[in-house]
Amino acid sequence: MISPSQAIRKILIDQDLAVDLPDEDWRCVLTRLPDGAGVGDNILAVSEIEGGIGGRFLSTSEIIAQPRVRILCRATTYFEGYSKMMQITAAIDAATHYQVKIGDDTAILHSTARSSGIVSGGLDATMRRYHFSIDYEVSLR
Repeated sequence: MISPSQAIRKILIDQDLAVDLPDEDWRCVLTRLPDGAGVGDNILAVSEIEGGIGGRFLSTSEIIAQPRVRILCRATTYFEGYSKMMQITAAIDAATHYQVKIGDDTAILHSTARSSGIVSGGLDATMRRYHFSIDYEVSLR
C-alpha cells in the first residue's frame, strides 16, 4: 500500500523536482528534514499530517477523514526555496489521475487540493537556510 506522502514524493521525483540520491541537491525524504554533517542544504521532505474532515455520512454519522500531507523545503536562499515551492505547487496542482508505482504497489492519485498557501518559515537556527512549507489534501486510491 502506498501512503499519500510516498505518492507525493514519487511524483516530485518523476517530475524532476526532487531526487532520491543522498548527496544531491533537492533530495526528497519522508517525514522530516534531516540535518547534520553530510546533509545538503537544499532538501525536501514530505510527511503525513492530521487529516481534514471531508464530510460525514448522515445515516451513520461516520466522519470521512481526508488525508493530508505537508511538503517541507529548506534552501540556501529565499529565492531558491520559494521558486522550488512554486514549481512543486504547479506540478502537484496539475497531477490528477496520476498513476504512482513504487515497487510492486500501484496507486492512483485522483486529486489534490491545497489546504494552505506557501508558508515561509524564515531562517533556521543556523541563520543561513530558509524554510518553506505547503499542505495538500490528497485523494489516493
